[in-house]
Amino acid sequence: LQMLKVAIYGKGGIGKSTVTSNLAAAFASMGKKVIQIGCDPKADSTINLLGGEPLRPVMNYMREEDEEPEKLEDISREGFGGVLCIETGGPTPGLGCAGRGIIATFQLLEDLRLFETYQPDVVLYDVLGDVVCGGFAAPIREGYAEKVLIVTSGEKMALYAANNISSAVRNFEDRSYARVFGIVLNHRNVENETEKVQAFADKSGIPIVGEIPRSDEIIRWEDQGKTVIEGDAGVFMPIQKELCRIQQGFKKAVDEEVKNERMKTELVTNVSHDLRTPLTAIITYTDLLKNETDPEKQKEYIEVLERKSFRLKVLIEDLFEISKAASKSVKMNYMQVDLVGLIRQVELENDSKIQDAKLEFRWKLPDHKVIMWLDSEKTY
Repeated sequence: LQMLKVAIYGKGGIGKSTVTSNLAAAFASMGKKVIQIGCDPKADSTINLLGGEPLRPVMNYMREEDEEPEKLEDISREGFGGVLCIETGGPTPGLGCAGRGIIATFQLLEDLRLFETYQPDVVLYDVLGDVVCGGFAAPIREGYAEKVLIVTSGEKMALYAANNISSAVRNFEDRSYARVFGIVLNHRNVENETEKVQAFADKSGIPIVGEIPRSDEIIRWEDQGKTVIEGDAGVFMPIQKELCRIQQGFKKAVDEEVKNERMKTELVTNVSHDLRTPLTAIITYTDLLKNETDPEKQKEYIEVLERKSFRLKVLIEDLFEISKAASKSVKMNYMQVDLVGLIRQVELENDSKIQDAKLEFRWKLPDHKVIMWLDSEKTY
């Protein structure tokens, strides 16, 4: 089963840690092995998975011990549901770069073979998103995370940060880095909040995968050093259900992504195989044409080259269409298309080819028109 690696971004104080730790608890409750890595100098991402007890950050360990840790146990601790908790921490306040601390921590975790040793099903990165500099962008730039979840409210600065995060991730898309798969609306009860976030979601093309209601009960459980998932399921069931719905959104997105990737791989494999046929023919007939002096033979070879070149052009255009589909940038020109008329047109235009191939098409078409809204060119 493929490891699910997600980076949760958002403005400072927007509730990233609440969403991340509750997601970790939800995954753990389903029997998944989970790692949560807090990538914020405050180092409070995992505190509600650890009964309210803060975890010693990696950067603190290195600064206080004046050496790198030799084993994972030195910088990690298991919390609720067996979630392995790690905090990167940051430099001494006012000194150094927190972003570089994240990069140093990630390199250390690689050296300690974190993923090979623990073999998690899910890895969650809780990342400060007010600025997406090189260090804070490390989870999405260096291949640690494959998907990005943005937490926002309807507040102006929260949406501003969400837009910056979305733009930063989009800048990395052409390099096969992580992609934004969804937005979590963490309600602050501002005016027209749902409409504002929905407008941002529509404009950026990112779906809202979950909503967290404004509730004092979340604060109450966090005051006890617990997530809502760990708390009493009675009064807080609506909040629990919403967090689990976000988790289900993760699974659906991953399943869809795997399905799409498999389909794209099969398409590219098939088209790549088809590409070799006209390419080989073009190379062969070009070599023959170089040494041929008979005008009739030359004409015959040129006709073959024209046919194979046209076929190659069609295949390359198909590959471009696959690329557009992957980036969701396919443009459709919808119009009313008569399917019966289209089928008859295709049959008529290819009549000579059908006869040459000695094929016989049998179909029973209705006498009336069958109208559908389609892109006529792509359908043809």
